Amino acid sequence: MCPRPSHPRPMPSSGPGKKAFLSSYWPFIGVDGCHMKTQFGGILLIAINRDVNDQYFSLTFEVVGTDTTNSWRWFLTLLLEDVGI
Repeated sequence: MCPRPSHPRPMPSSGPGKKAFLSSYWPFIGVDGCHMKTQFGGILLIAINRDVNDQYFSLTFEVVGTDTTNSWRWFLTLLLEDVGI
């Protein structure tokens, strides 16, 4: 397994995605993680949003080494800081 680059923060949420989330009538953040079945492995963590037209879009994502409480806590804490909650 190759070493992973360590990122101090998840990928920043996109400006339009963040704006849509903050101005949406139905604020919604969906989160999920999936195991990546590649030679490098890892867990893909992603946060999505749904707008008033039922369109889904990504707020942010990150690849972490393990699926642990600490990696989820880190991801969610930075996500909530980024969107200002």
